[in-house]
Amino acid sequence: MKYSLVALLFFIIPLQNEARDYYFHPTKGMDQNDGLSKNQPFKSLSVIASLRLKAGDRIILANGQTYEGSIHLAGQHGTNNQHIVISSENWDQHQMPNAIVDFKNLEAGIYIRDCSHITINNVHLTGNGYSKKDENQSMRCGIIITVSEVGNTSNIIISDLKIKEVYYENPGFQRGASEVKTANGTQKYGWGIRLINLHTRSVIQKVYIANCDISELAHTGIKLTGSDKNIHDIEITNNIVSNVGGPGIQMSEVADVWVHDNTVSHSGSTTDTRKWGRGSGLWTWGASRVLIEKNKFLYANGPGDSAGAHIDFNCDNVIIQYNFSAYNAGGFCEILGNNY
Repeated sequence: MKYSLVALLFFIIPLQNEARDYYFHPTKGMDQNDGLSKNQPFKSLSVIASLRLKAGDRIILANGQTYEGSIHLAGQHGTNNQHIVISSENWDQHQMPNAIVDFKNLEAGIYIRDCSHITINNVHLTGNGYSKKDENQSMRCGIIITVSEVGNTSNIIISDLKIKEVYYENPGFQRGASEVKTANGTQKYGWGIRLINLHTRSVIQKVYIANCDISELAHTGIKLTGSDKNIHDIEITNNIVSNVGGPGIQMSEVADVWVHDNTVSHSGSTTDTRKWGRGSGLWTWGASRVLIEKNKFLYANGPGDSAGAHIDFNCDNVIIQYNFSAYNAGGFCEILGNNY
């Protein structure tokens, strides 16, 4: 009898640790369901914030469907071998385009804070203005990856996403002639992917951004904003960034970044009055050990900078090599002061 009980315990414990798939469908789902099958899906993306996700768990959206709202992850941790995954897939045998997350009115389509070992792929994000303006919001952004004052965010994979039409303001908004001449813009904008760490004791590290299609934004496609090099070990590869109102890719106060095999076209775009209208294909500020290679920088536009790539102030060991640059208002490469 004792041996049977021990065997039963060993059988039960692995079952309790099994990874789960949570299904979401905007028309077939109900938030009272358990979400554990396509027959019992959740409805609202807001449910995700209340789930206690474990290593290997997956959030599955339905291809061909549009979800209103945002995905919020805070303090969720997978493992090196078992990431927590957010993705979309076909609900039945019919091939459909990736699920759309429409975060109009909201700050972010996907918000990640103090998480590790997270993978996000095969989702389309869009957030075009608002129906009721929230003055407390400072931006609208496809993905925000951030950290609390003493937190840590690491081992994040962002791949195969489409981020298109992200604007804080509604169509018809006019920025004014002087706004484009400010250093980085002073008004509220829409962005693609942002890594933000303003806490010197916290770290964002080991983030991989690949194979994303980012277009029609008010400002920057991919932006890293650190403090004292507290964002590091980042790889940005094989992305297409086009027709964005600001720079294609920008990074400040970062270290150990590899940017390769990306195509940036028409940064500083002015095709929408909500766009900033100025931006290099890529530029760095206060950055250390950045390798920029095998990228294409095309058609950068704007009254200042707007080069294919430029190294701004206070950088060290930034290498630009084997890139293709053409039709950029500010030329191939611009290098400013206090760099070594």
